[in-house]
Amino acid sequence: MDSAKLEFAYRYPFSAKAREVLEADGSTAVEGRYIEFGRERVDADIRRESRYYDIDMENIKLGEIKSYAYARMIVSAINNPIIIDRFCRGEAERARGAISNESNSNIIRLWRELGVRVDANADREFAIDFTDYLKSMPRGEEYRLVNSRLRAGTVILSRGEMESLLVESIYKRLRGGLPIPTKELPVEVVAASKGMGFDVHVRLRVGKSTKSMEWIESLLKNPIPDVRHRTVNLILAPYLTNVRGLEVEEAYRIIRDYVEECKKLNPDTKVNDAYIKYQCRYAKEHKMRPLSLSNAKTLLSGLVELE
Repeated sequence: MDSAKLEFAYRYPFSAKAREVLEADGSTAVEGRYIEFGRERVDADIRRESRYYDIDMENIKLGEIKSYAYARMIVSAINNPIIIDRFCRGEAERARGAISNESNSNIIRLWRELGVRVDANADREFAIDFTDYLKSMPRGEEYRLVNSRLRAGTVILSRGEMESLLVESIYKRLRGGLPIPTKELPVEVVAASKGMGFDVHVRLRVGKSTKSMEWIESLLKNPIPDVRHRTVNLILAPYLTNVRGLEVEEAYRIIRDYVEECKKLNPDTKVNDAYIKYQCRYAKEHKMRPLSLSNAKTLLSGLVELE
């Protein structure tokens, strides 16, 4: 087997090269051990323990590629939006470990697989069309166009910025390809998945001082499947307007984006734009403070475990 192709496929098991490797392997029968390997991979992704490791043995690389393929089938069979989202995020973060030491040519190759044209220069800077940038842009003030360098309709990014953008694009690509329809899944995988259980609670670690509000920043980075109205009006709106001191429009935008991420896990929410704007304005005018950590634990019980 072409060692360069296998290496690229191992690093990025969602790539076209990985599919070529699996086809060349010629194995079509469902392998029970890989159902278990796939389950372990999903579990590692959910626990945020998935890591990329440099390895030399070709049989292990092939096994890792297969475990990814089975993991995709398992999360599709379970069809839990939280599990699917955690799996995709975990795999994208695993790819970050490979990307960090990747050549510019392979970075561009990855972007090409995502349907995006990217150019690199000798200064380790990258140029991407601003419309493609907007589609892939991670959350965060530093990634907004107003804070970016623009040149002739392109966004100029440092190596680090490009890596973060690529990871986010990989996540979105993986998320858009799942779940695989049940009729396309092997019956053995569907049957095995029925007995699988995963701990999918959001766990947020907070500082030693319960007065710290870092847990709210962590909450904003971790979508939850049930966006309760009180999460917006008792925690997020008061925090953004009166602790971080943001204007109403900026606080509204951050909460709106957060709610959109939450809707990927569960689209059934009645929290709308008008409600968010009203709560941000109300919190600002009345100088509201966010809910205490102890009360937040009760409010978010069953959704988030604040450790």
